[in-house]
Amino acid sequence: MHAQRATTQRSPDFNVLKLGEDILKGNGDIKISCATLYNNAQTIVYGTVNGVYLQTQGNQPRKAINLRNLKQIDALEDFALLIVLAGRSVFTFPLDSLETGDPFKRMKKIGTDISFFKIGTCMGRTMLSMVKTNPTSSTVKILEPIEFLPKSNPNQSGQTSWANEDQFKTFREFFLPQEVYSVQFLKTKLCAVAHSGFEIVDLETLDIQALLDPEDPNLKFAHSITPRALGIYRIGGELLLCYREFAFYVNLLGKKSDKDVVIHLEAAPTACALHYPYIVAFSPEFVEIRHVDDGSLVQVIIENNVQCLYTKSSPAEDLAYHISRRRDNNLLVSFANKAMFLTSASSQIY
Repeated sequence: MHAQRATTQRSPDFNVLKLGEDILKGNGDIKISCATLYNNAQTIVYGTVNGVYLQTQGNQPRKAINLRNLKQIDALEDFALLIVLAGRSVFTFPLDSLETGDPFKRMKKIGTDISFFKIGTCMGRTMLSMVKTNPTSSTVKILEPIEFLPKSNPNQSGQTSWANEDQFKTFREFFLPQEVYSVQFLKTKLCAVAHSGFEIVDLETLDIQALLDPEDPNLKFAHSITPRALGIYRIGGELLLCYREFAFYVNLLGKKSDKDVVIHLEAAPTACALHYPYIVAFSPEFVEIRHVDDGSLVQVIIENNVQCLYTKSSPAEDLAYHISRRRDNNLLVSFANKAMFLTSASSQIY
């Protein structure tokens, strides 16, 4: 078994990714906890401890929603909705309400006691999952957005409206007897990143099974410990499984890939993101960037407490999708009271 490990940083001449300018433009008192993009990445919305800020390309940020303790934020752009997690409650705001100055008049609370949520596409349908989790159990509720009326409300010029008061309908709800750290939508199933590893949920039958084949002798190294799962990405016809300790490939049946690569990470990352053809691992003291083909270390960014605020990579997408997006502003990070895009070294930064 090949174990790729490298401990030296390459010369800056070999850097494959670069950090852009600080999008906060020196407003260091704005400490971002979460962010999302919409309007073809021309508009950034980010959450802080004291509110939601809106910023269009080249302009200064402005406060759009006076809501405290923002933990997560995302946009359902096809349905003109902003989804936010504040404290442990999930709220929706029509995107146009961020411009009109009356967001609370049209705000809806759609979840309470929520640990985190996730937006994605599965089975050809847009879905929103809301997860309540604790160290021993988790409840996952899957919602589907309801189409809004294409015509504006004549009594409220320019505002989108829904056919009824509900913006979502419940699609599925299920229980897992363990802590869930995150969920990711695959093409036809849901992947729960849990204490035991990666669990695959069939959303039609609600059958749950471990992604890794327990009978595969080539996966003994992964079963010998209880590694902390971080994320899953589809690279071609295989899945790249990322843990704090290592990353490796399996096929769609959960067996070890014929690709003889195990990526041993230098530190214990708290998060990872795909910026094809690189996997980016975020650790407290540095960011390591490795090539997905062989796991070679191609770059190290020495900064403390770099946080991944936003990434557009989806495990449901195929290789062509990742290639088409690799020069986009699809990875937003923060550190030292700054926020900036991490993009290909040859790309133009926001």
